[in-house]
Amino acid sequence: MPSLTHLRDYTNKKWVPAKCDANGVQQVYDPEVIGDLADVKVKTDLIPADITAQLNTNIPAIKAKTESIETKIGHVALCITQWGGFEDEILLKAAADPAALDAGTKFTPTLPTDATVWKAYLVMKFREIYCAATNYVATAGSVQVEKSTGGSWATGITIPTGTLDVAAGASQSGDCLIGNADVSAQVVSGSEVEFQLVTLRSNADGLALRDVQFGLQIYFTI
Repeated sequence: MPSLTHLRDYTNKKWVPAKCDANGVQQVYDPEVIGDLADVKVKTDLIPADITAQLNTNIPAIKAKTESIETKIGHVALCITQWGGFEDEILLKAAADPAALDAGTKFTPTLPTDATVWKAYLVMKFREIYCAATNYVATAGSVQVEKSTGGSWATGITIPTGTLDVAAGASQSGDCLIGNADVSAQVVSGSEVEFQLVTLRSNADGLALRDVQFGLQIYFTI
């Protein structure tokens, strides 16, 4: 086995005496290995430049995609439905509007900080319809909402003639009515709203809507 004073000559397949470098230090490493190491060094030296180039190309694209997602999320409407308290019974009459609703039906919408109201729809639900005589809506009427301070009455639901019909002495299941008229002008987070029924007349006195509740389905963005 040759000593470390010899190097392997792979071209001629033999060991040859080692040479000294300019500083007089013997070259005791295989020249082929040194060549391979030099090649590896060239390749690795390119890695930072390659990474930088890739980052310079991809980061702006990633940033653009992220901003696009943020923009789209910002334009997605969230929805919340909030309710006032119950009115035990609303009696419809043939020649007069229903009595004023109980103060407990009022409520104050509450939305997240920085929310912007986009749309709002009035909701009315009731558990039961009852009358001692056969009855129904004879004059169409509406359900309205108003911001208690600085607002104005806005029609959210229209109840047409012939609806809410019931047989004599019978009880019909209630329903949940959702309007398609936007009443968002009356909706401000932290401002109380109130409701009323106008021009809603029954064919005969005593058409009862029981366990009635009014609310708002609010769509908003942040």
